[in-house]
Amino acid sequence: MSSPYSVFLEVTNACNSNCMHCRSRTGKPLPNELSTDELLSLIDKIDHMGTSFVVLTGGEPLLRRDILEIVKYSCNLGLKTVLATNGFYLTHDKANLLATMENLSVQISLDGASAVIHDSFRGLDGSFERAIYALRICAEVGIDVSASVTVTWYNFEDLPKVIDLGRELRIPTIKLRRFIPNGQGFDNRSLLDLSPEEMRVLVKFYINRKEALQHEIDLQMEQAPFTIPLSTDKSSFLNDGTKRIRGGCSAGNAICVIDPVGNVRPCPSLPVNVGNVKEVDFQTIWESSYILNQLRDRSNLSGRCKVCEYRSVCGGCRAAAFSQYGNYLSEDPKCWYTEALKEKAHKCELISV
Repeated sequence: MSSPYSVFLEVTNACNSNCMHCRSRTGKPLPNELSTDELLSLIDKIDHMGTSFVVLTGGEPLLRRDILEIVKYSCNLGLKTVLATNGFYLTHDKANLLATMENLSVQISLDGASAVIHDSFRGLDGSFERAIYALRICAEVGIDVSASVTVTWYNFEDLPKVIDLGRELRIPTIKLRRFIPNGQGFDNRSLLDLSPEEMRVLVKFYINRKEALQHEIDLQMEQAPFTIPLSTDKSSFLNDGTKRIRGGCSAGNAICVIDPVGNVRPCPSLPVNVGNVKEVDFQTIWESSYILNQLRDRSNLSGRCKVCEYRSVCGGCRAAAFSQYGNYLSEDPKCWYTEALKEKAHKCELISV
């Protein structure tokens, strides 16, 4: 059994923002969050398993007093370490200290090209100004920095301006993230969620802009489904479905999440616990979890995702399926491509019955 490629460590639930899309509804620290020693021991285990990336996130990780110690420890082990922050508490002194650490990159949330959109989305006045400052000082001191944009209906039309702002700031990487209704985001889904057609427009925009900007900026799209049908060369993506997943949804296959109190989930947006590292060894959870092993076999998928020819290299988004249907094996509700497969899926289900 291979190791997870990336492990997301939610080091605290505490947060100073009140984001419209947040997976949490409180932003307050949880009782019995993992201690410094517990986190360092867990990072040792992750490194021993052969994981490549550790993403330190939250909540807001910079609200932990020991976060720089944790970052340094992970970097010193040789793990590629990402500090994912809203940037509000990133001072010049902290940036200078982070710049001395090898294997480190910093990811800063940027959800609009102006304070009007970003601050209202984040529920925190001054957050846009602080995010821009954080991006500037990271670039200034030589930190590998990226801007992370959660794309919603709220900022959909502002996206070209956000990318232009990133170019102006000379940010090397911009990551577009798909919005998954969860927690407070679920409560606000009518204001934030994109339709399947808007998702198609977004993916087309991403593909075109990525190619146009390839010599200026690395435009990425996390949780990006449905890019394969829009690609000019589809043959390289297709296989017989028997190989280990090579692309698409990575929940439980290439990534997993450990929350502030030790619960393990398949991905940041899928609120299904598969074990707790305080009770069971993390490697045992990773290798033996029934849910994780279900997710690794895409023949378990249902509906349109089950009959799609791109199943083995896409698989839809398991978190989106769970958010919509309460079942992480259901079809992705936002896939525009598989609309044509509804009848085929229905016939398949009738035959299987």
